[in-house]
Amino acid sequence: MATTTSIYTPQEQKMTNKLNQLFTGHGYTIKYYIGTPMYTVENLLPLYFAHPTELVYSTDTNYWYDYTRTINYIKNTLSLDVVKKSEKDILNWLTDDKHILIMCTGVTPFNTKSNCIVVSHGVDEDPYWVSVTRGEYLPNYHKMKHGEYWYSLVYSKINEKLIPKDYTEHIKKFYEIDPTKKTILYINSALFKNKKKTLNKYDGYEFSELNETKENIINDLIELKKTYNIIIRLHPLSKFNNNNILVDNFKISNNTFPYFLPFVKMADIVIGPPNGVIVASTVYESKKLICLSPIYNKKVAIEVMGYNKEFLLNEDNCTMVYPENPNLVEAVNAANKNHSLFTEKRNQYVKYWLKDINGYENYKQHILIAKDYFKLDIAEEILKLMCQI
Repeated sequence: MATTTSIYTPQEQKMTNKLNQLFTGHGYTIKYYIGTPMYTVENLLPLYFAHPTELVYSTDTNYWYDYTRTINYIKNTLSLDVVKKSEKDILNWLTDDKHILIMCTGVTPFNTKSNCIVVSHGVDEDPYWVSVTRGEYLPNYHKMKHGEYWYSLVYSKINEKLIPKDYTEHIKKFYEIDPTKKTILYINSALFKNKKKTLNKYDGYEFSELNETKENIINDLIELKKTYNIIIRLHPLSKFNNNNILVDNFKISNNTFPYFLPFVKMADIVIGPPNGVIVASTVYESKKLICLSPIYNKKVAIEVMGYNKEFLLNEDNCTMVYPENPNLVEAVNAANKNHSLFTEKRNQYVKYWLKDINGYENYKQHILIAKDYFKLDIAEEILKLMCQI
């Protein structure tokens, strides 16, 4: 698929032209860095399609994950041009303050430059929980800027156009989905090590290293498999090293399917820590959510969440599970029973984190960048067009 006008509606094309006039008229040149994990496809490419310029990556920048799947998918499946550059060339290009590099995961040394913008890879509760793991939670805590700042680009309408038409069927075939059963989607999160047992964020849910908590969770998933379809979706950075318990009991795909919203849409119950997938799932009112607490101890977790319940998943807006004594079978029963009780609080949560979703978050994000990063005065006609699109 090439970036031609055929993929745009007339309104989208009009807005894309306006963004081009806005940025080039003020002397800005934007490029998009895609040498990052597979979530780049869903969380960064929408910005490229709103303002198509150049996709770049560096092969001599050492980083701790393999991004070749991302590059190959964008080049081969989406048929987009990808430009390979040296680290030195990109750094030289960034010496011009009006050269802007946008990425969804911070890659050093580029992300140390003031004209490199990291838009994150989904709206989630990470800003809060990362601070908690450092012992910084307070009654007056306010989350870090990007949590309330960026839009969630996964809902962008362009993604619906890019997802292969047989994508969902491939998911069903790979995971051997039984249409007579309901489906549970289990979200695995990347390992975040912390020696303090009460503050271990997602360590309890990364399957690369087993412990009692993880073994209990896997055994519960095996039990639930008797009556549900179980999809375990690994984080793009997960290295489960052929974990035998998982491989022997579940179909495991690592980075085969870059788009996660189709998984959410086909699931009846979504289980996982409060990362980008879970937060995005809250939009769909019919989805029953089970949130895996990032804090090991239930008492500590409830205390911490109590300070900031208006913007955290907690027992008022979903079913909670705590690592010190996880029981997914009981949690699934509770989620089925209590789902309707969470509606009001969950809607408040959605409004807080995800704002008003209309499918054009990629355009709104660019306007946000223009206003807040470039300090541009946005013409009234562009803002009006944004409201109409």
